[in-house]
Amino acid sequence: METRSVTEVDSTHYEVVPNPLGRYALNRQSRVQRNADGSVTLAFGPVRPDSVPESNWLPTQPDTNYNLMFRLYGPAAGAVAEQYFPPPLVGQR
Repeated sequence: METRSVTEVDSTHYEVVPNPLGRYALNRQSRVQRNADGSVTLAFGPVRPDSVPESNWLPTQPDTNYNLMFRLYGPAAGAVAEQYFPPPLVGQR
């Protein structure tokens, strides 16, 4: 079974970034909520958008550069064959 996770790390040392929720990754254990159409919206930022449940939000530090690390564990054949790519990030302001 394939498991996916996304983790926020700082851009200098690639260490997880502390946040008030003590949450360092979004994955299956995060109990991410699906949208009505079955899709998933994740949010990364210092303030949670009102339209995103807290379980789908990974808090970031304001004015800090960070990277998002997307990981696949036990990936499906499409990922191994480089035929799967995570969906693009869409910025909101």
